[in-house]
Formats: sequence, structure tokens, C-alpha cells
Amino acid sequence: MSVRPISDDRFAVVIKKNTSQDTESFGFAMLTSTLIGVSSCVAFYFLRQRYPMVYEGSTSSKGELPAQAFGFFGWLRTSVSYRFDDVIDHVGMDQIMLLEFTHLSMKVMFGIGIPALMVLAPLHARSGGSDDDLSRIGLSNLDAETWILWVHAAFVWYVVLLVLCLVYRAQHRKFRPRRSRWLSNMPEARATTRLVEGIPEQLRTDAAMARFFDQIFGQPVVKDVVFVRDTSSLLPLIEARDMLSEELAQVGLQYAASHEAGEAASPRRLQTLERRYNRSSAAAEEMATRVFSCQSFASDAAFVTFRDRRHAEFARGLRYSESRGHFAVSLAPEPFDVHFASFTRSSASVAKGSALIGRLLVACVFFFFLPVVIGISSLLSVDSLTHLVPKLEVWSREYQYITTAWEALLGTSLLSMLMDLVPWMLSEVFSRFYRLRSGSKGQHKIQRWYFFFLVVFVLLVTAVGTSLFEAAARLAQEPLKVWYLLADQLPDSTNFYLRYAVLLWSTPFFDLVRCFPLLYFWKALQ
Repeated sequence: MSVRPISDDRFAVVIKKNTSQDTESFGFAMLTSTLIGVSSCVAFYFLRQRYPMVYEGSTSSKGELPAQAFGFFGWLRTSVSYRFDDVIDHVGMDQIMLLEFTHLSMKVMFGIGIPALMVLAPLHARSGGSDDDLSRIGLSNLDAETWILWVHAAFVWYVVLLVLCLVYRAQHRKFRPRRSRWLSNMPEARATTRLVEGIPEQLRTDAAMARFFDQIFGQPVVKDVVFVRDTSSLLPLIEARDMLSEELAQVGLQYAASHEAGEAASPRRLQTLERRYNRSSAAAEEMATRVFSCQSFASDAAFVTFRDRRHAEFARGLRYSESRGHFAVSLAPEPFDVHFASFTRSSASVAKGSALIGRLLVACVFFFFLPVVIGISSLLSVDSLTHLVPKLEVWSREYQYITTAWEALLGTSLLSMLMDLVPWMLSEVFSRFYRLRSGSKGQHKIQRWYFFFLVVFVLLVTAVGTSLFEAAARLAQEPLKVWYLLADQLPDSTNFYLRYAVLLWSTPFFDLVRCFPLLYFWKALQ
């Protein structure tokens, strides 16, 4: 099978092939990452003291943590001294497992990187004649028919077995015990409550839903049923009643003060407000009775509480209909995490159209990501800048090493920075165009799509080329061609991935600053 190499000059702006100046570029990447990390730590130290509400969570409802150490790196010493199981109740299961995943990634990195440097790197350095020190230890320094490729074949199996072993140990020693403890400590109300969606109209009453599950299990198993109801007509009446209540209280205080001072005050306004408040309160109560008793106000979702956890788990595992959207039973989310607006009929009526728009927007993020990166890289390249500002041409010739570093880090830095914006863009699309029942489901949706995004635009970026359209068209005709493209392109782009990984080291330090929460906090203070 023939392989057509990717030789577009625009693509070279983003994915730099291995050159004789890669060692110097790698040093600049290390320096840049170090400067970002140090400056982020300094900013975090001062901002944490200036705005503790942004950087320190409240622990009043979860008990007190051990005393924190003071000093510039006091937060680091305190974090290292904590055991995960001691703070899991304070930070949550998700945060602890994120740290465990980070530890797993570190073990994989050292387990693969150290043997590669000790075994493969010396073999590469002795077999080729590359001019660059960094390229000398890379795979591109080998001949196509050298015996060292058999060592690579064995090393691939070592990587596979190592990762499988580490993942298996992490699941059985770290994840499963904590998950079992988390499930056993779950509050009884949430543990026995299930969210039922896609309920037919004839079953949208509390008694009908309870009878449905009781017939399924052959005995009374339902403790309580609460339907999510449309309160759009009730909320304005409650707001009007509350406003009249506040106005009535103020007028009552004024009337009492005038009466105590001996001043003549007419009670007519007070009596008028009392009549208006009584009418508003009666209207709100009447509407509330209709909303909570009439079947027409009930949505297609309900929270069903079972008598015990055993029947609740059985109910979640059963299949009640051939249609995917009917009687979908899932674990109820946290009360504060529920998006009740997604249950309304107005939301359901536009669900199909908005979901289609959302899918189109997600596709736009995928297909137009690389053209945007390439366009910005081309505008910020040295050639473009010198064309716009002719004086920069003399400066670039005088400081050649800065020009080299700029060209080497431009594509990598842009790819990294724009990649960090993708979760935010996906979050905006999902929150506006999808019916997400809870915030946790939205996060899970972002996680799945962002995983595919990273696979395409980081791992397979050398095979994608300048356009995802063209790559998809080529691979649709010959799907197996992707492996030949990767085998042809990856060995000559290894230094790009080294710079990319080094620049990503600064990301956790930059996250310490919490730029967007800090900006929102500043905006709220204004």
C-alpha cells in the first residue's frame, strides 16, 4: 500500500519536523515551562492571601482539616503530608480519583521512559548519524531495515503489559475499595432514590408509578414518588405574593411607628395591601394545588424512592421498554446538581432541534480546529510579522536564536493553549443545546468528547494533516491507511511531541491561579 506523505507547508507551521535545532528548541521549551510554573506559584502565593474565598474552600460542614503549614511552599508541604483517605470526605471522590489517575500516569511515564532512555536511546545514538543531539536518540535516526526495530517490537509488548498491570493494580487497590466505601456511606435517601425518565402520560401520577413498580416486583417496594412538575405558571404568583408581603411589612412598620409617635395615620393603605396580599396568596395556593395535583403539569420524569437499596438497584438494572427513551432508570443526582429547567415541556419541545444544532457545533469544533491553529500560526510566524513590521527583519537577523525559538515553540504553544479552550467550548454547547439532567452528566459528556478530541488532534495529528475533511475522506476509502501514515510521519515528528509534553508540565501550575474563577470573583466585587 502506497503512502502519500504530508508535505503541506502550512501544516509544517504547526507540526515541526525534526531538525538540527531541536535541542535548542527543547531547551527553550523547558525554560518557558519553568518560568510559567515559577510565576504561577508566586502569583498563587499572593493571590491566596489576598482572596482566600477563591482559593480556600469552606470546611465547616465537613469538619476541620489538620493545620496547614505556613510559608511560600506551605501549601505543597501540607498537600504532601495528607493521605487521600483522610481528605476524601472533604474534597470528594472525583477529586481523589483524579489525583490517583495523575499518580498512575506518573508511574506509566517512569515505567516507560526510564527503560527507553537506558535501552533504546543508546541503540539509536550508536546506529545513526543525525546532527542534532535530541534527534540522535529518536526513532528517525534508524535505518528502515535495521535489526534494532525488533527491539522496538519487544518494547511495544513491554509497554502493553506494563500499562495493563498498572491499570489493573490501580483499579483493584485504589478505585474499588474507595468506590465500595463511597457507596456504603451514601445517604439513605439518595441510595434508595432513582430518577425515572420517559414516563408515558397514562402513568404520570404518584399512585400509578408506585403501582407500576409494585407489579414489577410482585410486592410493595415503592416508598415515595415525586414528579418533576412545570411551575412556570406558579412562580410569578409566588414572586408577586412575596413582593406584596415585603411591602405590607414595611407599611405596617411605618403605621406602627406613626401610631406610637401620636401622629394621625390612615390605615386605608394598610388595609388595601392586606386585601391584595390575601388575594395574591389565595391565587398562589390555588395554582399550587393545581400544579401538584393535576396530571397535565407533570413532566415525563419522576424521582422514585424505594423501601430498600436492594430493590432500588434491581430497578436500575431492569429494562422496561424496547424504546431507548422510555422508562430510563438511573441513579438520582445530588439535589444541588439537578438542572430542573431541562425537565420542562418547553425544553422537551425544542430538544430535537437544539440537539441537532449542538451536534453541528461540536462538529465545527472538530473540523475547524486545525485550520484555526494553522491560520493563527501563519499570522504570528516570523515571515508574516516581518512583512507587517519591516523593522523586525533586522532584529530577527541580529537575534537569530530568539527567532529560532519563536518558530519552534509557536505551533506547539498555540496547539496547547487552544486545546485548553476546547472543554470550555464543549461546555457552552452542551449547556445551551442539550437537555442535561445534572452537572455531573454534562461533565461526563465533556470528558468523552474531549477524549476523542485529544486522540485526533494530539495522537493522530500527524496523520490528520491540515484538514480533518481531507483526512476523513482519505481514510474512508482506505481505513487501514492510518497506520501507514502514522508509521511514516511519527518518527520524524518525535521532537514536536517532546516540546508539547514539556510545555504541558506548566499546566497544573497555571491551574493554581484559577484565572476564570478569579475574574468572575473580581466582576462580582464590582
